[in-house]
Amino acid sequence: MKRDMKLQEFEITKIDVARRQIIDAVRLFFLLGDPLSVHTLAAAARNVLEDLARKRGNVTSHKDRVVQNLEGNDELAKIWHKAWTNPENFLKHADKDPEGSFIFKPKTTMIILYDACYLYNELTCEKLQAAGLFLAWFAIKFDLKSKLDDPVSLQLRDLSQGITAEDPEWKQFASSL
Repeated sequence: MKRDMKLQEFEITKIDVARRQIIDAVRLFFLLGDPLSVHTLAAAARNVLEDLARKRGNVTSHKDRVVQNLEGNDELAKIWHKAWTNPENFLKHADKDPEGSFIFKPKTTMIILYDACYLYNELTCEKLQAAGLFLAWFAIKFDLKSKLDDPVSLQLRDLSQGITAEDPEWKQFASSL
């Protein structure tokens, strides 16, 4: 089946860009798509949303929260920053290490995608189905529903109320994305 890409120009906002990237990243994540593609989409969306959050000043990314908590410990802050940004930089640049290689850890993608979904929900106050699905899955996977009482965990608890990984409706919903 041949698919023709629409070559018509269109206008798009930064939020629209992030929404599309999150939807595709979540879809690929649950369909076990290429982990590098999932990471690239998730990181791109998260970066756009983090920039918007910093500009607006009313939402803080998880990455920024960790860095704030590490104030005074520059060594640890550098390590954390590298752990967060090295995968995405390796995947999108070749200017400094054209022959380089990298040990990719797909679990980091879950954290990046979690932050992107969280930032999207906070910045837009929109209930994006894909973001809600991922946040609920993450809460179940890491049992956040019962352990934490911070605003993010409370949001996850609300989104995932009554959902279990074996729930047929959950599986149907995930496959419909």
